[in-house]
Amino acid sequence: MKAKHLPLILALLPALACGPGKTKEARGNAQAGFSEYSSEGGLFKAQVPSDWQSGSGAPGSGAAESSADFAGPTDLQGGRSWIAVTYYGPDHPRMTMAKFMELNSKMDPVLHLPGEVYGPVKDITVAGRAAKTFDRKTFDYVPPYAVHSIKIPVFERFTVVPGLKGGFYTIALHAPEDLADQLLPKYEKVVAGFSPAK
Repeated sequence: MKAKHLPLILALLPALACGPGKTKEARGNAQAGFSEYSSEGGLFKAQVPSDWQSGSGAPGSGAAESSADFAGPTDLQGGRSWIAVTYYGPDHPRMTMAKFMELNSKMDPVLHLPGEVYGPVKDITVAGRAAKTFDRKTFDYVPPYAVHSIKIPVFERFTVVPGLKGGFYTIALHAPEDLADQLLPKYEKVVAGFSPAK
């Protein structure tokens, strides 16, 4: 055996040891990295990153509002990332889909942070429903409320999906800007696999 072939053979040994079926299965699992999540109360199902920590947010208005949060990686400066899915029922006392869009997709002339940037609102289809999506660039301060916080650029993407009887869902990505390109494909898979029940 010629010495020049040794590196190739050594590289192939793990695959040969596992056998073709196991290698393909392992590769598929690594590429997927998602598991099905069913929300409390059966409000929605979604494919979410398996290695992100999930939790239910505290309901904002009883049964009229509930959320599920999925915590992702943190960047080197301590900026946190997450995906949050929130359902607002038709009997919510303060929020409608139109009001959510008004408050979140446009720059507030009074409350906006200097340097915030809002992208255009786009029409998309989610779970067969006519939905809206938009991006926003803003900032986090790490640690929050500290005297000497670090200002971290943040990328956000929102997808807003109407309910069948007047309520609506929001699917939000919040990520430090340096992680956004890495996390956007995960977010888009959550949106693509989103299955609302209301």
